Amino acid sequence: MTYPEELIDDLIDEWQHGNGLSVSLPEFLGMTEDQYARFVMCKMPVEELAAWAAKRQEDAV
Repeated sequence: MTYPEELIDDLIDEWQHGNGLSVSLPEFLGMTEDQYARFVMCKMPVEELAAWAAKRQEDAV
């Protein structure tokens, strides 16, 4: 299992290296604009971040 912070860092690196340039970063991460804004402002609850990470990893399988 990857920690949410590591997962986000890895996905941002992937997006920056051209694997998602046709979509916005929030879309590439699988977040809504609102979720992404809360994440960037450090206002996303830990439970929400953990749920996002679990779903993102599940979708990647």
